[in-house]
Amino acid sequence: MKRIICMFLLVSSGFITGQTKTVVTKFGEKIKIYPNVANGLKTNDISGTMMLGGALTEPTVLTTTDSNTLSLIGLGQGSTADRLLVTDAAGVLKVITTSQSVGFMNVIRKNTDYTIDANVDNVILVDATSGNINVTIPAGIIPGRLFLIKRVDSSTSTVTVRFTSETVDEGDSFITVGNKVSYQIIKEGAGKWQTLSRF
Repeated sequence: MKRIICMFLLVSSGFITGQTKTVVTKFGEKIKIYPNVANGLKTNDISGTMMLGGALTEPTVLTTTDSNTLSLIGLGQGSTADRLLVTDAAGVLKVITTSQSVGFMNVIRKNTDYTIDANVDNVILVDATSGNINVTIPAGIIPGRLFLIKRVDSSTSTVTVRFTSETVDEGDSFITVGNKVSYQIIKEGAGKWQTLSRF
């Protein structure tokens, strides 16, 4: 009886030992203890406590939202020899070397109005042969983000880069891009953009 009561108390407190048993409480309730763990969990060999740290044995998904986020606190300082953590299109975690990321730029071509996607866009080639085009820079992009916008056609249409609720070059709200002209722009901060080069 003492042993049963003791095991019941351990289960009630959330402490799961490595004993495979079905125990009965003083109220006649049967409680099964499952010490076997898998897919990212393990048990301590001495105490039998269940904990994180085991090998994954099947594809596993952790779903987060804007309000229910996932954080890792206390990570050590990295170096240039470390690898980078990335995700593929399906959200699966992978690693790449720093050399794989250096110089990599996502290049897209547009022939209609387009709003830049700050998460993926780097170089935007604009072909206005079929008509006027507006390229919109959305508000809220983090400081230091850089884009290269190049017009590739020689038509009479207009290509305009517009800044949503922000300014460029100390007060302008848009840039008119001439034929075969490129603009390299960077987010300075506080709602301001600057032209780094025009060529």
